[in-house]
Amino acid sequence: MDRRLLQGLPAALVAIGLAAASADDSKKGKETATAEARRSPLEASPTRSASVAFEKPLAAGSFEEAFDAARALLEKHADELALVGEPGEKRAKLSLHLPVSAALRRRLGALTQEGRGAFAKKYAGEARAALAAVRDGGDPWKLASCGDRFFPLDEGGLALLLAGDAFAARKNVALARASFEDVLRFHPSAPTRIAAAKRLVALLPSLGSRSLGLDLASSLDESALEGAQALAAAARKAALATLERDVPDLSVDASGSVAPAATETPVLGEVRFSVTLPGIPKNLDWRASDKPPPNEWGQALPQVRRLLTGHAATRDLLLVHLGKTILAYDADTGEERWSLPGSRGLAEYMTQLLTAGVVLRHGIAVEGSLAYATVRSPLRVDEGFPRGRLLACELRTGKTLWDTDSFELEGEGEKKIETHVARLSFIGTPVVDGERVYCGAALDSRPHETFAVACDRDTGRLLWKRSLAVTEPYTAATQPWDRTLPRVTPAPAIAVAGATLLVASGNGCLGAIDKETGRFLWAREYERDDVPAPGGRFAARDRGDEALSRAAPPILVVGDAAFAMPPDSAHMLLVRTADGALLATHGRSAYTDLLGLIDGRLVLSGPEAVAGFVIGKGKEKPASFTCEWTGELGRSKQIGRGLIARRHVYIPTAKKGILRFSSPREDARAARETVYSWSEAKKEPGDLILGGCRLFSVGAKYAFGYEAE
Repeated sequence: MDRRLLQGLPAALVAIGLAAASADDSKKGKETATAEARRSPLEASPTRSASVAFEKPLAAGSFEEAFDAARALLEKHADELALVGEPGEKRAKLSLHLPVSAALRRRLGALTQEGRGAFAKKYAGEARAALAAVRDGGDPWKLASCGDRFFPLDEGGLALLLAGDAFAARKNVALARASFEDVLRFHPSAPTRIAAAKRLVALLPSLGSRSLGLDLASSLDESALEGAQALAAAARKAALATLERDVPDLSVDASGSVAPAATETPVLGEVRFSVTLPGIPKNLDWRASDKPPPNEWGQALPQVRRLLTGHAATRDLLLVHLGKTILAYDADTGEERWSLPGSRGLAEYMTQLLTAGVVLRHGIAVEGSLAYATVRSPLRVDEGFPRGRLLACELRTGKTLWDTDSFELEGEGEKKIETHVARLSFIGTPVVDGERVYCGAALDSRPHETFAVACDRDTGRLLWKRSLAVTEPYTAATQPWDRTLPRVTPAPAIAVAGATLLVASGNGCLGAIDKETGRFLWAREYERDDVPAPGGRFAARDRGDEALSRAAPPILVVGDAAFAMPPDSAHMLLVRTADGALLATHGRSAYTDLLGLIDGRLVLSGPEAVAGFVIGKGKEKPASFTCEWTGELGRSKQIGRGLIARRHVYIPTAKKGILRFSSPREDARAARETVYSWSEAKKEPGDLILGGCRLFSVGAKYAFGYEAE
């Protein structure tokens, strides 16, 4: 039998979040410690409880009771996440989770011969009838459900193979791969496994992943299945034929949207216009500085990263996000064109921020003639936590086409608040794809519980929402004479990769979701460093500073891998998009921003330097991070967010002005030059923003438009 596939079976023993109990494991203290070690912010308590109801009788050999519990588990929790782990993986580090339905396949596939006999005796007739009922319909989800329920039987394996075929026909290769691979790895029937292997090999060109093909070939090489050697050769050939696709240069803008890097070089001349942002508090300056202004008690005021809002620009407009509103300025003259309804002053916004003790991240996505944005909601601002809304507006006029807050004003009595948006706080930067808008969200009274949501692009109506993670509760601000730093609420970052959404929750979850239905494919719990001590205080003050200074960049898809830089983690992560396999990690202590890609290199920046990281690829070790070049800022410090344009990196600094770095091909250091200088403090640039070939900047108090010479 396939030794590599057998190595995966121990992981199945911890599927559904509970390892099979040992007859010798009778000490209560040991059981409690083991249960605590399995706790995960991605796994709901009802799911864990239902798992216990299945695993305990199974371990005791009470098959009838265990199978009934498994059926109940699927009926109530099939789409919820369950901790499964991986062979040799420590629980505390980057633990893998799968939907309960997929995790249960592993557990049922590992049944003893006696267990399989009991399962067949109980369900053989029902399995034949269930497969016959769904086979001709071709619905992949009904076929997959049938396969989950009867996985140890031939009918269950066949149902999953047919589900994979149907997913592949719908161009959803990620779900097709998952169906085929689970049959290959865990089904007890050798002929069924060989059928799955053939389908996986045929799917490799569509997957476009060399590492997946090489992994499959290696597994089949070591397999005793009949015909496995020929299939291994075919898998290796398909993997090596996979083209190393050229990745275009990409730029991440100030709002966290990803687009091809500008091909024109912005040439900086004099300031074309300057705008004083409205309602700036006289005694507050929240830009980065070595000596932040004190409050009335002489304490240093907290510095929030430019209000944690993202600005955007087009060829005609500069869009300045002020938390509770968005102002649009003419790109030529700086004249205000329109503003969204809401408070225009920052004084009230900042006061409420300090009162609540938390701050939200917001952003703007421009798509064609429309803008989609998350904005601080005017509803329920007098009590509780701040709340975000999602809206769409016309770029030309600022007319709001839809707003999720307006849905809550419909109906009467108990129906006044529609259930599909009740209590949701929309946060982060939306992503527009086809007829949908995807966005991060949290519960307005529980900002530590995060979601990914899909809304109709034309109406804003919610299509689905998926819970991501639940972490430590937030505590309101302390007394004014002992004020802690405002805590940044999690803001999920989202990217689209084919039929899959990749999501980094901002509170411990990195996962892949089917964008059509909102069902999880896989998820990982990553290590977080923004964890408060009991009572709501940060375990260390410097961790609070880090959370406030870091950006929340989007996930960047590079080939068959996804790069994530969660703001609540001290690590950068690279995972395989298809199955969540962890490819590489790297510390990020010196870097706060992801600027994009140049020549296939990830470009990162921080307070003192900019750097290019190459993703190395190999046959057995799929990927790794290596810092290939750096550019130091000298005696100055980054004072706003930089950008990429025509293979150059632009970084605004406190003393040197705007620096430009040219990405080197051989030298380890990037060439640096000053392309714009200033002497007046009020000309500090803040975030750099590109609209067409025009450059803008938005700082703590001012917005500037620069002449293109």
